Amino acid sequence: MEIEQNFQYLIKHLLDPEFDWSNFDEETLSGIGIEVVNNKKNSQQLIGRLAIAQEKLPKRSSMKAFAKAIQVSFSSLRAYKSVEERLVGLDIPEDINWGGRAIIARQSNPKEFLEHVKKEGLSSAMIVKLFSENRDIEEVVCPKCGNVIK
Repeated sequence: MEIEQNFQYLIKHLLDPEFDWSNFDEETLSGIGIEVVNNKKNSQQLIGRLAIAQEKLPKRSSMKAFAKAIQVSFSSLRAYKSVEERLVGLDIPEDINWGGRAIIARQSNPKEFLEHVKKEGLSSAMIVKLFSENRDIEEVVCPKCGNVIK
């Protein structure tokens, strides 16, 4: 909890229009940038994993109470948890964003679909576009290799 408070404190001050950036070197700025990107980029994934861990605690509150405690809607927490449960044990490339992860998780065989994504080098944008354009059909055609994906 203290780390999060420190991070939020830091962000609040960094966003202050009067903040003096002249005391930072490039390495420090890069480090701050990485932390900001990682915290935003991985938040859904991390929250999903927290929900999985919370569910395994011998003494725990309800998922609704946990959602309230971490200031996330219950439906979001449930969705994040569901996606992460389907992806347990899969080595998903770091550049696959939350939208791509959610689509991979919704496949009938996430592991097989992920292997195809890796083999063809599909980006998150390609995965999302592919499935948003073909939402009402059960098979889609891979834009890289032309194979049918079920």
